[in-house]
Amino acid sequence: MILANFLDSVISGFNVSDIRLNQEDQLIQIELTKAGNEIFCYRCGNDLSNAPSCGKHRLKVRTMPIFGHDTFLYLWRQKRHCDVCKKARSEHLGILSQESPHIARDFSFWMGKLCEFSPISRVAKALGVDSVTAWRIDFQRMKNQCSRYQFPKFSRISVDEVYVRKFDLKEGDKRSDRFFTVISCLDRKKVLWVTEGRYKESLDEFFKMLTPEERRRIKVIAMDQFKGYLDSAKEYCPLATIVWDRFHLMKNFNEALNDERKALHSKLKDKDLKSKCAGKYKYLFLKRESRRTIAESKHMDYLMEKNDGFFSSRSSKRRWDSSLTPVMRTRLSRSWRK
Repeated sequence: MILANFLDSVISGFNVSDIRLNQEDQLIQIELTKAGNEIFCYRCGNDLSNAPSCGKHRLKVRTMPIFGHDTFLYLWRQKRHCDVCKKARSEHLGILSQESPHIARDFSFWMGKLCEFSPISRVAKALGVDSVTAWRIDFQRMKNQCSRYQFPKFSRISVDEVYVRKFDLKEGDKRSDRFFTVISCLDRKKVLWVTEGRYKESLDEFFKMLTPEERRRIKVIAMDQFKGYLDSAKEYCPLATIVWDRFHLMKNFNEALNDERKALHSKLKDKDLKSKCAGKYKYLFLKRESRRTIAESKHMDYLMEKNDGFFSSRSSKRRWDSSLTPVMRTRLSRSWRK
């Protein structure tokens, strides 16, 4: 009796007619009857109270567990002819979620909260819900959040791409379609926006959502050396300072060093010396001196003694200077001075 009175106060618009408790299966089944006679179309909201009846169907609705027991609501849902929709429509029931008529609104909200910090597949498995239904609930939750989303104030942003899938969604997709463009706020260290693709248009979409004042407020844009991002930033934020991220700069610098090492190695005539510069030994050239073992340091000293030009040749320095970008040339010149 206490549980029935509690449910009457929680489930508005319905009366509890029967409660069945199964301790063995940890299951609670609640029979509901509608309190009022008003009926509205679930699609357009038109009043169907006086519309001709098209029958009714019984619903089994999953709701929040009570005392650790899985709880289901059982009720009848009317079906009437809607003059606005020009077809038979089911009545609107406020306790049902938008994603599925078999899940209550409170249970849907709870699932959405769980999906904020847990994978959808884990949530669906733990609650015994279909994974597609769980995906729709999480998708609707994110849509509702985006509809009320407002950009915070920021002056420094970073742009990067994330590889999200190995397959094409449709015929004619390019590899850039498998990426997401992620725009983050460097001031708050939070993601501002995510858009599909790795194109100039992907970053354009973000800048078009900003007001002219917000675009002028951007002072620094950090990105990789992708030309599409650079063109978009120059078009919408011409006064912003473009900063190449350190990862790609060091990656290009190391690749240039490795190419030079390969070129010098191919010109060696001493086979014994050549074998000690290739294979597993090639990684010694990419390893910091402070991290080398005693044996590796002795090996590098031997190579430097036998082939001094391999390490400090001025001709090598000139070949480097002619092939590097200005930033990489500056880094290399510093290493030569050391």
